[in-house]
Amino acid sequence: MTHVEFTPEAGTSQAEAEESVRRTLLLAQKTAEAAVREANEEAQRIKGDARTEADRLLDEAGEEAARVLSAARDEARRMVDAAVAHATATVDEADATAQAALGETVAADTEHLLRQRDELRAEVARLSGYLATERARVMAVLAAAMEHFGDTLAPIEMATAPAAAPVEDLVTFAPAPSPAAEPVVTEPEPEPVAATPVAN
Repeated sequence: MTHVEFTPEAGTSQAEAEESVRRTLLLAQKTAEAAVREANEEAQRIKGDARTEADRLLDEAGEEAARVLSAARDEARRMVDAAVAHATATVDEADATAQAALGETVAADTEHLLRQRDELRAEVARLSGYLATERARVMAVLAAAMEHFGDTLAPIEMATAPAAAPVEDLVTFAPAPSPAAEPVVTEPEPEPVAATPVAN
């Protein structure tokens, strides 16, 4: 069996070795702690950068969404305005067409009524002329008949003879028709003249 003898020099060397190991371990521990700290700091930095990028992306997405929504609203408003304008133009066109058709109908009806009025006036004028001619003819016939009977009949006494009716009273004429009513022509009939007996 081998015996190891410890000398003072050997003890010193062992203490130095232990001190060196302790220092090495302490250095390794500090290095590890520094590495962990740096890793934590890097992780925090990366996390902060990621949060900042995420916030930026969210802001950009919100702005893009707002822009798209605004554009959609503007397009919808434009389409509604165009639809309203088209509907208004269609209604105005239909109203103008209806007014034109109504105007043409009224004009045609008015022209027809004016033509009928002129025809009625002409017919009234013709009938008035016809009545005046017939009246003159009847008066002439009655006058001739009265003159003929006056020449052939003997005079009678004024006291007993009835007063002779005027010639105009012997003829009855129908009133002239108004323009609005259908004209009616009434042929006058002379009243018979009573013959005066001839004195013997």
